[in-house]
Amino acid sequence: MNGDYSKTPEGNLFYALRGAISEFEKAKITERMCRGRLEKARQGRVLRDFQIYGYDFDPRSEQLVVNPEEAAIVQQVYGWLIAPPPGIRGISGIAQALTKAGVPTKRGASRWHRQVVRQILSNRTYVGEFYQNKWDTSNNTVRLRPREEWIFIPCPPIIEPETFDKTQLILSSLSVNSRS
Repeated sequence: MNGDYSKTPEGNLFYALRGAISEFEKAKITERMCRGRLEKARQGRVLRDFQIYGYDFDPRSEQLVVNPEEAAIVQQVYGWLIAPPPGIRGISGIAQALTKAGVPTKRGASRWHRQVVRQILSNRTYVGEFYQNKWDTSNNTVRLRPREEWIFIPCPPIIEPETFDKTQLILSSLSVNSRS
């Protein structure tokens, strides 16, 4: 082909068709990638490094493995909420104590925020229950999927289920008290 078709009906048709085919291929690639990730999760493999404090991601085995130094901090955080030592009170107090002690966060920050501490205290991964396919991020939104769509991946526990349950009771009472 010779000539400039960009400003002609033929050129417009060519670019419209090319754009439609590109959109179709993009949708097919996305569909295949999602199907592949779901299958990988169903096989019990962790998809990526989710940056969970207390764990490291082993790319060879595609599993979460306990990070001993961070796991000790996780146990300490749960212990401080259940039986607070003098000077440490509540989630904010735990965050301040970790910051003061110079304990780095998972991303290496020197300052701990209360929301990060709350996430640690609410995360079932620490009792050996890690879930994939939990969040739907389609349509530019993030929403929790129905529980029956979650994919359970066992992982090594860091805390006992009884400790987790006790912590959840304390957290729910803190939430009720903060609303009053």
